[in-house]
Amino acid sequence: MRILDNKASYELARCSRVFNLHRPKHFPRAIIDATCVDDVVAGVKLAIQQNCQVAVRSGGHSIFVWSLQNDSLLVDLGNWKEIVVETGPFIAKVTSSVTKGRVEQPAQSLWSHVPSWTLPRRRPWGIFAPWWSRLELSKLGWACERVIAVEVVTAQGELLLCNEKQNEELCWAARGSGPRTCRSAPPLNTADSHSFRVFPAIVTRFHLQLLPYLSAGFLSSTYVYPSALYRQAFGWIQSIVPEADEDTEIVMIAFYLDSEHDICLKLHL
Repeated sequence: MRILDNKASYELARCSRVFNLHRPKHFPRAIIDATCVDDVVAGVKLAIQQNCQVAVRSGGHSIFVWSLQNDSLLVDLGNWKEIVVETGPFIAKVTSSVTKGRVEQPAQSLWSHVPSWTLPRRRPWGIFAPWWSRLELSKLGWACERVIAVEVVTAQGELLLCNEKQNEELCWAARGSGPRTCRSAPPLNTADSHSFRVFPAIVTRFHLQLLPYLSAGFLSSTYVYPSALYRQAFGWIQSIVPEADEDTEIVMIAFYLDSEHDICLKLHL
C-alpha cells in the first residue's frame, strides 16, 4: 500500500485525475494509491484506526468531486486495472477503473461483448447510469442487468463476494444503486455503514456477463459542426429522430477542440 502524503505527490494525486476543473479546496488526510484488494482493505482499516471517513475515486468524473473530502482517507483505484475474461460462461471480471475499451479487446477475441455499456473510455460504473445505457436497450436490456456479481470491501474492512446466492442484498443494491456505486462518491463512514445512503461498501471488482457479438456488428457515424451552424445541425438531427429505428442512439454534444477556442458540436449516431 502506497500512501501519498508528501506535498508534491499529495497535490498531484489529489487533483490530477479529477475531471472537473473546479476543484474544491478539500484536503484528505492522506491518499492511498490502491493497486490490489489488500490495499483497499488496509486503507479502510487504517481509517478505522484513525477514526476518519473513507472517500473513493475510480474514474474521477464526479461533477461534484465527491472524492475530495476534508479529514478523510482517499482510496484512489485509478491505477488498479485488471481484466480476466472466462470462457464457457463468458464472464469478464474487471476492477472498477478499467475502461470499456480495454474490456472489449479480450472480449472481442472471443466474439463477445459487454452489452449497453457505451463509450470506450467509460468505466464500469457507467453501466449503472441510464443516460449511458440506451444502446441496444430494446434488444438486450439495461447494462446493469449484466452485472452478475460484485466484490466489495465493507466499512468494517471485510472482503465479500456478492451475487444472487450470497450477500445477495448487496448484489441487488449494487445493480440498483446508480452511477455513484464505486466512482467518486460521498465518503464512507467506517463507524456507521448505514450512513452511506447509496451503497455501504467499496466495489473493487465487477463480474459482467458477456453476450455473443452481433453478426451484423455495430455501425456509427460522427459529424462535427462549428457552433455558428447550431440551428442547421440541431434542425437536421431533430428531423431524423422520428424516422430512426429504436436501436439507434442519437447524441449531440458541445465541446472545445484542443486547438480551437470556439465551441464545436458533435453529432453521434
